[in-house]
Amino acid sequence: MGRIYHGVVKRLVDFGAFVEILPNNEALLHVSEIAHERIDSPADVLKEGEEIEVKVISVERDGKVRLTRRELLPFPEGEEGEAAKERISRAREAGPPQRGPRRDGPGGGRGGDRDRGPRRR
Repeated sequence: MGRIYHGVVKRLVDFGAFVEILPNNEALLHVSEIAHERIDSPADVLKEGEEIEVKVISVERDGKVRLTRRELLPFPEGEEGEAAKERISRAREAGPPQRGPRRDGPGGGRGGDRDRGPRRR
């Protein structure tokens, strides 16, 4: 954690970008970690194949690596910069996002609560 890499943006997805930080080793740069300001789409800021500097903010037990880019960018001036510093501080204190129940219904994306009969194992 804390190590800085020069990586290559490999794939853009709605929720962020996958950045190759070592050969055959991709890590997630979440949309909230791309810039200080809120962005609607990673494609508004990044391009596939682009080289960027990123910092490792966590390594999960399953080996997934989370990155930040915004911590390496200069802070905006004045109150906006102070607010950006506070957001980063709160995000680091909170740690990685917790995995909870999915938002797409009790069936976890399988059509909500409609009756599908007994589940096979």
